[in-house]
Amino acid sequence: MPAGHRTTVRAWDIGATEDGGDPSAGARCSKVGHSDAATYYFTDCRTGQWSPARLESELKLTAAADTSAVTIRLPQDPGAAGKGYVLTLVNRLHGYAVKYAQPTGSKVTRATALATQAEAGNVYLLATGDPTRDAWIEPFLEELCAFPTAAHDDQVDAAADAFNELALAPMPARSTPMRR
Repeated sequence: MPAGHRTTVRAWDIGATEDGGDPSAGARCSKVGHSDAATYYFTDCRTGQWSPARLESELKLTAAADTSAVTIRLPQDPGAAGKGYVLTLVNRLHGYAVKYAQPTGSKVTRATALATQAEAGNVYLLATGDPTRDAWIEPFLEELCAFPTAAHDDQVDAAADAFNELALAPMPARSTPMRR
């Protein structure tokens, strides 16, 4: 990744289902540069069909590996249950910068800015050269290329949310409250 001002976000799409259904996915994206000269680098995407308890564990493990330099973005489902669940996750991620917001617009609309910038050559996938650490890349590309007709779109949702958080400065998301 080139040198320069860098901001990194890992956005999650939460499935919280085990042994079937939609997986959870967390895509990490960095923005290098400012405004019109920015480029975007996806450096990791974690996926799994985890139970809610396992999801919480994976969120914490991933946050620790990413370090506190990476902002975590969570989706807030509408209604009281969604608000309560996202606050539970925020509390589990104490010590990390966490934002949460209710997704708006269709999945295709939310992915459009990412697709446009990828087609313009401003989005990259960063490989390490280690096949184990780079195992996320092929499934990530396959899902993005098959969108919106693929069986799953969780990595697309996570990638679009990470990109939009960095590139579009969407309506202010709620941040983790400060504790004294």
